Amino acid sequence: MQRVAKSWLVYRLTGSPAWLGIIGFSGNISTFLLVPFAGAIFDRSDKRRVLVITQALAALQAATLFVLVWTDTVQVWHLVGLSLILASVNALMSASSVGMGSRPASSSASMRSAVMDAMDAALPVIRSSVSS
Repeated sequence: MQRVAKSWLVYRLTGSPAWLGIIGFSGNISTFLLVPFAGAIFDRSDKRRVLVITQALAALQAATLFVLVWTDTVQVWHLVGLSLILASVNALMSASSVGMGSRPASSSASMRSAVMDAMDAALPVIRSSVSS
């Protein structure tokens, strides 16, 4: 949502397609550069702490953008900097979400999951045979 809002705001401030390209580039380049290293950072750090810090930084970036727009002091260079910050934070968050999701489940959790999946598949068959 912020990418669309920043693009709209940049075009409203400048009317320049070149600035739209710069905003798009700044919103993606740091993600491209940091994602390979973000996984290593996440693997060597406390996972919960990294998630809390990245969420706090994303909130701080959004609050900064809000204040700049609310006070009508926003300039294009602010948006470029905030795009770089958000892309960097998103690189860490994407690595952390992949890292958190790839933990193996315990055998009891796997069994419960298999039973729930089987029940989910069997429930429509049971309903149709009861209602006939």
